[in-house]
Amino acid sequence: MHECSVDAEVQQRWADPEEKRQWYAGAQKYWSEADPTNNGVLGGYERVHPADAEDSLRFMWKNKLCRRTGPTPGSRALDVAAGVGRVTDAVLLRVCDTVDLLEGAQPLLDAAKEKLAPHGDRVGEYICAPMQDFAPAAGRYNLIWLQWCVGCLADDDLVAFLGRCRAALAPGGLIVVKDNVQEEEDSDTYLVDDDDNSVMRTREYFEKMLTERCGFEIVVQARARLKCSELHPVRTYALR
Repeated sequence: MHECSVDAEVQQRWADPEEKRQWYAGAQKYWSEADPTNNGVLGGYERVHPADAEDSLRFMWKNKLCRRTGPTPGSRALDVAAGVGRVTDAVLLRVCDTVDLLEGAQPLLDAAKEKLAPHGDRVGEYICAPMQDFAPAAGRYNLIWLQWCVGCLADDDLVAFLGRCRAALAPGGLIVVKDNVQEEEDSDTYLVDDDDNSVMRTREYFEKMLTERCGFEIVVQARARLKCSELHPVRTYALR
């Protein structure tokens, strides 16, 4: 990780059209070449997967955001930046009847198709598109899940994408964001990862983005319990 000492450097990179194009192209290259396994999409931390899935289900059940007894009949979820279908397989298919996957790297999406084949038609669409260009159909989803992906988008693109996600919610639908945040109050706004061209935002800055720029209500939030002290803090947000 490279700590950006001047937040303006990041903003300037995102403000310049060619710089931003290179930002996204670098991320696309990184994920297209990643090992198409749980270990690859988790950056070598495959051991976190069981605790992460357990934590996500606990968050949904504890806060009465879904049924404990099985998928809600007729419900549909979108797994954003779905990778190899890790979250779809372990979490979303236990919550919703049908899950669509959105992933920008075709090799990862191909691996997801193979992994999820046993679920048959409970897995709906496999969509290969970058988040910054994708617009889900209006009113289609009861649940939209974004995990470890919001740092890939420039601020303005993230706000725009979340707005499109909100328009894609069915009545009573929910957006869940689960991602790393910087908890230190005196941190720079962004911690930059030059390997995959992503940022980790401070918790304060990110929550202001969600509420002030996006206009969401944070229904509930919690710090994830992933049983791995090597990782930066992870927080889960349920939004409406």
